[in-house]
Amino acid sequence: MTTANTIPAQGNEVKYRKAKLWQIILIAFNAFNGMAVYFLIGLASYSASIGYGIATLVVGGLLTFTRIFDAVTDPLLAFLYDRVNTRWGKVRPLMLLGWAI
Repeated sequence: MTTANTIPAQGNEVKYRKAKLWQIILIAFNAFNGMAVYFLIGLASYSASIGYGIATLVVGGLLTFTRIFDAVTDPLLAFLYDRVNTRWGKVRPLMLLGWAI
């Protein structure tokens, strides 16, 4: 049994999925988005030291702290996300809570 998105392999019955063109384009945009964030972080330290007179060490410390804070909170929020199950679903209450905070 093959569907439109799968291609059967010869011999061992392993099926491979074939990505559509729009899926490949969205993955490329996702990679671009991540690189744009890192570019802006680098630009933030430059503009803070030149434009606003903030020491580069302070800006680097703040950016490092935000990454460490993110590394701690992401697993905690993933654990919370797995435990939440309301009549409105999993995501909607957490989105409203995040918006309120």
